[in-house]
Amino acid sequence: MAMVLLCGAMLSGAWPAAATADEVRFLRIGTATTGGLYFPLGGVIANLISNPPGSRPCDRGGSCGVPGLIAVALATAGSVENIELLRNGAIEAAIVQTNVASWAFQGTALYRGKPPFQNLRAIGRLLTEAAHIVVRANSPIRTVNDLRNRIISVGEPGSGSLVHALLILGELGLTESVLQMRYSRPTQAADDLADGKIDAMFIMGAHPYPAVRDLAHRLPIRLLPIEAETGEALRRQMDFLVTTQIGDTDYPGVAATPTVGSGALLLVRDDLDETLVYGVTAALWHDSSSQAFGDEMPPGVAPSLASALNGLPVPLHPGASRYYRERQEGGDARAKRPPAAPAPSQPPALPDMLPSR
Repeated sequence: MAMVLLCGAMLSGAWPAAATADEVRFLRIGTATTGGLYFPLGGVIANLISNPPGSRPCDRGGSCGVPGLIAVALATAGSVENIELLRNGAIEAAIVQTNVASWAFQGTALYRGKPPFQNLRAIGRLLTEAAHIVVRANSPIRTVNDLRNRIISVGEPGSGSLVHALLILGELGLTESVLQMRYSRPTQAADDLADGKIDAMFIMGAHPYPAVRDLAHRLPIRLLPIEAETGEALRRQMDFLVTTQIGDTDYPGVAATPTVGSGALLLVRDDLDETLVYGVTAALWHDSSSQAFGDEMPPGVAPSLASALNGLPVPLHPGASRYYRERQEGGDARAKRPPAAPAPSQPPALPDMLPSR
């Protein structure tokens, strides 16, 4: 079972004394493990869209979130688990990698044989992630092909990193028959790499990725390149991939490295209240949000309204669509105060533990 970690508006002592059950609505956001970027990103989003009763008004430097809404970020295994949690109603929103969302919506690839998740809807694209293949700087492994017969961590079950690792490495001929695969969360994989228990680790994530950054401060590391020609061949086989580069300032002592990447989306179900989703979208892209993302997220990672609609593999939720339509028509949706969250008759309880995978 995956332990729930809460962040954002749900802090100790944060409940306003005047709040009552019928004034508050909760929204749970599935993220990923605490060693990556989804969890802190989910925390920033939770803070931005929350506006508990008694909060200071937006125009006085207070919350510009949805009045009456308390959002929380939950630590999960990642994209694959988040889809299942959304599907069964255990959470209301989730950060999910583009390809996983596409497969779930269509009932293909990883979800072949399962009913298509056709009531999956998007609020927008958040960021672009890159494939990291990390080795120690003194490792004899210089290319991806050198990973043959080596021990590599490919991500924990339920994570998008594991899905990407199996697809990308498999397409390069690096299957379980020629690799010794370990299925660890990023922080454990980083510790194992530092201790010499594994030879490499694969992570798909925005850069700088916290677990990789922290490892680079502990010992010299390198990233294995996926050169442009190979990247283009991978992209032709998997159209959700893009060729990209991890910069030379992302990790101390690590040179710029070509690789491939994919996107990360904020998703909900189509039965989530339209007014609530409109308010969440307006709060997410409020004028004040860009500063909050810039203050809390690594440089170059902050979500942007300019790319929010790029490459969405599932339909927009009607509430989000209304927000973007108003923006395109020149309205002031971005800066105005979001509408209050419709109060449910009974707020959902926040569980101590998530359902097991």
